[in-house]
Amino acid sequence: MLVKNVVKGALYAGIVGAFMFGCGTVGVGEEELAGYDGMLARENGLIYHEGSIPVGNCDIVSDISMGSVIITGGSATIAVRATDPVNRLFISFSNEPNVYYELPLTDDDYLGLVGGTYLYTPVIYVSQESSSIRNNEQVSVRLVLQSSSCGRSTATTTQVTTQVVGSGNLQLALNWNTTSDVDLHVFLPNGNHVYYGRKVERDANGDTLVHLDRDANVSCADNGAAENVYFRTLQDGLYLVYLCLYTSCSGADFTLTATAGGRILDNTYLNSTRGNFSSTNTSTSNYYKIGVITVRGGRVVPTDYSASDVIAKMNSTLLRKALETEGPEKTK
Repeated sequence: MLVKNVVKGALYAGIVGAFMFGCGTVGVGEEELAGYDGMLARENGLIYHEGSIPVGNCDIVSDISMGSVIITGGSATIAVRATDPVNRLFISFSNEPNVYYELPLTDDDYLGLVGGTYLYTPVIYVSQESSSIRNNEQVSVRLVLQSSSCGRSTATTTQVTTQVVGSGNLQLALNWNTTSDVDLHVFLPNGNHVYYGRKVERDANGDTLVHLDRDANVSCADNGAAENVYFRTLQDGLYLVYLCLYTSCSGADFTLTATAGGRILDNTYLNSTRGNFSSTNTSTSNYYKIGVITVRGGRVVPTDYSASDVIAKMNSTLLRKALETEGPEKTK
C-alpha cells in the first residue's frame, strides 16, 4: 500500500516528504509535493493514503458529526465522542475512490471527559483546488477512530455538500458548527467595509477587487455554516478581520482559515483563528476580533501586533459604528 506522509506546511515550504514502503522510506521531491491533488490540505500532520479506509470492530463511537457543507479553501470541525481515549481519525470521501486520510489527534484536539465520553474537536482543512471537488455535489464521508486499547472502530457515515468558492490572492473562509448566523467582516486599508450588506469592492474601472461570495444561515435557516471572502488584488496596508454573531440560535464554535499564495496562515499573521460564541450572546454586543492582516509590496506578511498602527486598528470601533449606521435589520 502506498502511503504519503506529509508534515504541516510541506507543500508550501517545499519541505521534502517521504514515501513509506513497509518500514523503509524514500524521499519525495518538490515536484511530487506540487502535484498533490487530494481533497484535504496537508495540515496538522495529515497523512494521505491510497487504498481503502481501514475499518475495525472496536465499539467506542458514541457520536461523530461535522457540518453539512464544506467549501474549497475552508475547514471542517469534526466533533468526536468516544467511550475510550482515541489517538487517530481516518477519513474517506466517496468522490475520491481508493483514497483515505489519517489525522493524528493531539492534546489541542481534546476537550475533556464530558458526560462520560471523551470529546475531541479536530479540524480538517479543504484544498483550494482539487479535481475531486465539484460544486454542489453531495458526498458520503466515512470516519473511523483508533484507540490504543482496542484498535480501530467501526465506520460512521455522514453526508456533506461540497461547494466551490473564490480563492484569489487571499482567501478568508469561515466555518462554524451550528445554525446561528455568524457574519464575516473585513475593513480594507482604504476604510471600506466588505460584509453581507456590501459584498463587492470594485476598482475605478468597475473590476472586482474583493468579493464576499458566500453568506450563510440568515435567521438561523441552515444552508451550510460557511462564509467566504476572496481578494483578487491586494492593496498595501492593514486589513481588519472581525466576526459578528448576528443571530444566536445555539452559539457557535468557529474556525477562520486564511490562505495566501497557497499557504494557510498561522497566528503570526492572524491573532486568533478558532473561538466560540456562547448561546447567550446577542447580535448587538457580539464581536470577535480575528486580527489584522498586513500586506506589504502586494504580499501578505506577518503582522507585528506590538506596532502602534496595528494596536490602533485592533482597538478601533469601526465595526460597531458601521453596524450602528447600517441598522439592525438584515436583508441578504
